[in-house]
Order: sequence, then C-alpha cells, then structure tokens
Amino acid sequence: MLRKLVAVMSGVGLLLPAPLYASTSSGPLKVQVTIVPQVGCAVTATDMNFGTLTTVVGTETGTSTVSVHCQASTALFLLSFSTTQWLTNKSSVLTNPANNTIGFTMALGTIFVFGSTGTSTITGTLNATASPQTGVYKSVEIIDVIY
Repeated sequence: MLRKLVAVMSGVGLLLPAPLYASTSSGPLKVQVTIVPQVGCAVTATDMNFGTLTTVVGTETGTSTVSVHCQASTALFLLSFSTTQWLTNKSSVLTNPANNTIGFTMALGTIFVFGSTGTSTITGTLNATASPQTGVYKSVEIIDVIY
C-alpha cells in the first residue's frame, strides 16, 4: 500500500510546473480528535497563549475555552481544577526547557453547566517576574468535570 501511495504522489509531483515548487514555506498544523466516551464526559480546551513578551509585569492575561460533551444528558455538571474538591481558581507555574519558571493564576468563568454540552472560559494572569529568562514556557493543566 505504501509503495502505491508513494508512486502516485511522485507522479503528481512530476506534473507540477517548476515555478509552483521553486521555493517552499512551512507552518504548524495542529491535529486533534476527540473520542467521546460511551458513558461519562469528554473535556477539551483551546490553548491559553500569553503571547511573546520581553518583560512580565503581572498584568498579562490569556484565555482558553473549555468544551464539555457528556454522552447522556446530565441535569447539571460542575467544572473544577480538582477531582477532590470544587476548585475554581488555581495557581501554577509555566516552565521552560532550562527549568526556569513563571507563576500564573487561572480562574474558571462559567462553573455550572446544564444539559449534555457546555463551554466555559478560563482566564489566566501571569505573576510579575523580575528578570524572566528567555525561552518558551509551558504547562499542562487538568480540568475536571464533576457530575
């Protein structure tokens, strides 16, 4: 199967006029699939991006949209940053590959959702950092659905 695919792709490549492939550019492609459980709920969230900064004064904010899809219609479900308690605000850290950190806080917008689907906005705020080191800082946070 792979040989057939490669042969077809190379054949198509030969049909293109030279100016169409004389130079190239690349860009990111995010690919995602959500598998909904037969019982329970699936939770997805968009990336929270604070942008590109040179200083961190503590007023920089970012947002993320959380989407919840439950298989069965649930009368009410709650969003939380914890499975053991109802937690709607959270402090955490972003870390770069050199293990430098920048603190941030998050707050859930809508907390109660009725029915089988719903969305909420999470707002994050960076903590002031005197001399942030250069690098890309990341964190993975968990959103829980309590139903």
